[in-house]
Amino acid sequence: MCNYLSLIVTKGGKALWLPRNPQDHEAIITKYKLNDRDLTNRTWVRVEINPADDKRPTRDRKDWTLKVDETDTLPAWWMKDPDKQEALAWGAWEDSVKLNIAIDEDRGEIRNQYLILIHSRVVARENSRVEAWDNSRVVARDNSSVVARDNSSVEARENSRVVARENSRVEAWDNSSVVAWDNSRVEAWDNSSVVAWENSRVKLYQKAKAKLQSPLATAIKDGKLYVKSLDNIIATEEAS
Repeated sequence: MCNYLSLIVTKGGKALWLPRNPQDHEAIITKYKLNDRDLTNRTWVRVEINPADDKRPTRDRKDWTLKVDETDTLPAWWMKDPDKQEALAWGAWEDSVKLNIAIDEDRGEIRNQYLILIHSRVVARENSRVEAWDNSRVVARDNSSVVARDNSSVEARENSRVVARENSRVEAWDNSSVVAWDNSRVEAWDNSSVVAWENSRVKLYQKAKAKLQSPLATAIKDGKLYVKSLDNIIATEEAS
């Protein structure tokens, strides 16, 4: 999570952010048609709020840091009362962590949403983006994308995309795609595709395919174990 919350504070007293895409300043600028040409006389300022530990975000403000962009060219209206402007940004952060972070809770079904799960469960639909941490469980459907870490499990369907890390487990269906790292385990069905790195292990069924990128990654299909030797993929007897 290189950047959790990107927002823009305006001279008119608003903090603009995008719940569906909270990490992108440029998306805000485009949506609100903001003029980005005159830095010293502009009517808005970029702000970022990020967790001190980007692998363990909390909802406690003391665990977060606010950063103002372009500090050398801040406009006079900001410098007149910076505490007021930062308060607007923190208000947006409070709304965001309630909506976009789930800690030890089940969110049921979300649609077209961005969500970070920490030891939680969710069903993601309709282009949702989810980051799953600490044994979280995600069912991804309808072109949703998931980043899974720390023993999280994901069931991906209907063209969903998953990046699995750190012992995560994934079941991929319906043309879904998976990139597996570390010791992740993947079972792929239908026309799903998997790219396997490091010690990842893939089981393939039906027309699912795997691309092995590491000599330690393995793929099993039709009783055969596939391993990578130099630039070639070779098949051996399935390991017990």
